[in-house]
Amino acid sequence: MNELSELKNAIDYYRDMDIHENYRNSIIRMSRVLNSYISKGALVEWPGITDNNGHGRRFRIVERHGKYAAMFSDHSEIRLAGGEQVFCTDINEFIGPVFQDPNIDGIIIDPDSRPVRLRKSELLRHVLHLSYGFYPLEGTRSVPHKDWGNGIPDYSEEDLLTKEEIQEFAVQTVLQKELLLQKGWKEVSTCPVPGVISIIAEKNCCFHFIFIKGHTSTEDTALQYYERFRLLSKGRKFHAKCWWASVGVHANDPERAEAGLALKGDSFYCTYSGLQ
Repeated sequence: MNELSELKNAIDYYRDMDIHENYRNSIIRMSRVLNSYISKGALVEWPGITDNNGHGRRFRIVERHGKYAAMFSDHSEIRLAGGEQVFCTDINEFIGPVFQDPNIDGIIIDPDSRPVRLRKSELLRHVLHLSYGFYPLEGTRSVPHKDWGNGIPDYSEEDLLTKEEIQEFAVQTVLQKELLLQKGWKEVSTCPVPGVISIIAEKNCCFHFIFIKGHTSTEDTALQYYERFRLLSKGRKFHAKCWWASVGVHANDPERAEAGLALKGDSFYCTYSGLQ
């Protein structure tokens, strides 16, 4: 039994759970296991064939509720037929070509025994977002309005918006300006955790990654080299088009805006110049 068995057990466990408090914990557990396997390049086994020169590899495609590339958690369960070979490779060498082929809907683990299917969109949601936990985009919108008066008032640390709340404003702004207004976009997943891909979307059979920098500063917030490298690396791995956006969240009061002060319950406006 190879490393993939732990992943399959985690997926099975979360899918068998009832909808209650432990359900979220089991999803997060499965997502982190999956993210770990991709990050460390766990070895997986999958059947396929090579071309006449022994180079190009093709997956065994299982056509059940779509077209899925098959891989196995147990070598003994692979059924060889028609000259198929068994390849043992880094999971990224399996997933990468799956995302490059628009005719493949996702992956299937153990198609002949308790199969587990993961569509491409589901795979991205687990690896890029749910491994960080559940972050519904609703926190800052439900905070009651508070009149902070003019200028900079007395306040405590608890009165400040968190980085996640500022990022949530930024993500909501991009959703409203881009995905909700333009035809053809399909939202796959969103995450207000600063420093990760904020929005996964799909358009014209292609995935799009949008990296958003939410801030309260009046200064330039250009994409840093390491952020650009990380974003483009994810895009190459999952065959996605990459975008980034800078969104300023500023208090309506000019003094608080100049100071970059974001207080809970205050009134804000956002500065946004589009996707880049």
